[in-house]
Amino acid sequence: MRTVWKGSILFGLVSIPVQLVPATEEQGVRFHQVHAKDGSPIRYRRVCEEEGEEVPQSEIAKGYRTSDGRVVVLEEEDWESLPLPDKDVVEVVAFVDEGDVDPVLLARAYYARPDAPASRPYALLARALARSHRAAIARMALRNRETLALLRARDGVLVLHTMLWPDELRPPDGVVPDTSVAVRPEDLRLADALMDHLGGVEIGELTDTYRKAVEDLVATKVWGAGTPGRAPGGRARQKAEGLTDALERSLAEAGAGARRRTPRKAAESARRAAPAERGAVRTGTAARRSTTGKAAAKKKTVAKKETAAKKETAAGRTRTTS
Repeated sequence: MRTVWKGSILFGLVSIPVQLVPATEEQGVRFHQVHAKDGSPIRYRRVCEEEGEEVPQSEIAKGYRTSDGRVVVLEEEDWESLPLPDKDVVEVVAFVDEGDVDPVLLARAYYARPDAPASRPYALLARALARSHRAAIARMALRNRETLALLRARDGVLVLHTMLWPDELRPPDGVVPDTSVAVRPEDLRLADALMDHLGGVEIGELTDTYRKAVEDLVATKVWGAGTPGRAPGGRARQKAEGLTDALERSLAEAGAGARRRTPRKAAESARRAAPAERGAVRTGTAARRSTTGKAAAKKKTVAKKETAAKKETAAGRTRTTS
């Protein structure tokens, strides 16, 4: 894997030399802009608007345009005077619980690959983070700017996520729904039941069907077989008459074509159901015993009454004979 950064993680007085390599890669068909008439590639050139001529990279600088139209050009020495962290250091500044970091702040992910001499301190930090379920917050310089980063352990490997700064996260103004909307308990129960029916999913089994369709389209065009027919867009859905109706229909569909649950989810459901089932068996057994006992007691009572009646009859006959 291609190395994009090389330096050290500073963990107190411990220095861990590492290399950062991308942890993700986008999959898909890569297209280029071409002239539709003859397929020739389209190229962009850096042209000075004032002179109308192409400008070489060595003569391009960064500038800031003020509100009154003036342009302030920043030279190389201006950038060198800024208080940027060391370019080859990831400085750990704090530790937090993994659950305390809002995922919306996470940006790109990189694997931190240890250099050979750093194997022991690398393993130490990875195991310490894993066993405590914590993550390290760090500062680093990446691509000529200071970046906030998060270090966490994943399968024995240190993963570094670049992060947004807190003030880069927009507040959800105008997005938050009306909190005064009433939600009926019945609808909540239906929603819970629907989530239980849909169950879990193995993320690794999910595939990009659109990407596959694009690949098939390109392959078809390459081999000159024309344009393939459009793939169906899914099942036709009937319009629901309201929220409750939509939940009930969704629950019915989920029950009819029940998705395969993950083994863990199924085991949890079985464990939850087992006590109730055992209780039901015990209750049923007790009820049968109770019913049997009542029937036996009733038979004994009837037998006693019949015996007593026979004795009284016999005694009466004796008295009559006397």
